[in-house]
Amino acid sequence: MLRLEYPEGKYLYKMEQRDVYYDSFIRSLFDIRANPPRKLGLEGETITSFGPPDAEGIVRVDFEVTKYKGFEESQDDEDLLPEELEEKQQKRQLHFDNYSRAVLDAKIWMLVNPKLRQTLEVHGYDEIQDRVIETAAPEMREAYQSARKFFGDENAKKARQAGWRFYPDQPVAVGDQWTASAQIIEVPIVTKSELDIENTLKEIKTDSEGRRIAVIESHSEWKTDDPDKYGPYEIEYSQVEVYFDAVMELDIETCLEISGKRQIKVVAKRRIDYDVGSFLVVSVAKRTETSTVERIP
Repeated sequence: MLRLEYPEGKYLYKMEQRDVYYDSFIRSLFDIRANPPRKLGLEGETITSFGPPDAEGIVRVDFEVTKYKGFEESQDDEDLLPEELEEKQQKRQLHFDNYSRAVLDAKIWMLVNPKLRQTLEVHGYDEIQDRVIETAAPEMREAYQSARKFFGDENAKKARQAGWRFYPDQPVAVGDQWTASAQIIEVPIVTKSELDIENTLKEIKTDSEGRRIAVIESHSEWKTDDPDKYGPYEIEYSQVEVYFDAVMELDIETCLEISGKRQIKVVAKRRIDYDVGSFLVVSVAKRTETSTVERIP
């Protein structure tokens, strides 16, 4: 069994994230229109400090975000006049800069009990959302206020708690599988889907530093035809599909994830009536995230 221990010390966590969003408008088999994809990027670095366990085995973990850079890579501005393009780009960059400052200034920490697989407290994300709302453009504050509950401390705690479920709670050998149910909070569009994730121990290898590394692959699919409201802005969709795939490499001695890649794809459908007729709108969101962790001497 993989031991869940947070080794005391400091670690540098690096992350790159890419999001792609686009909508297709379908009126018939011969009348299909698609918006240009919107592409967003995020690069971050965090120094994570694990404190010593107390008498009850509780560990305090502090996060110092040293880099948080968001940007947009969309190429959908060809029809704008130069002054319109400049204004649009300035608004985009203002949003990214405001969010970056809020994250860099926040004090983020949590309390966990690794042996019991529990995330007890998470703090700092409410502070980030409040700062974002405070510095946002007036026309955007209502939207950010609506989204606040999805990205604050409570949902951050749920996301951290879900992370424990990727680890087996019984001894496993290469090729063994185990299923974990987890709520993937950060899924684009959908934020309340409970996924049954199938995990497989694919191999155990030795890296260049002599560490024994466990490679775990995860996969899940979730579909529903029940109309409901999803996401921070509570848009009603008639059909939703979620696909999740991940590969993690874990140091067996410390059970610290040293690298990982995750991909989430969401396909959501809804019908909208316009003056020119009724359209089936198919929204697709895809998120790819890669990460590495290294110990700071």
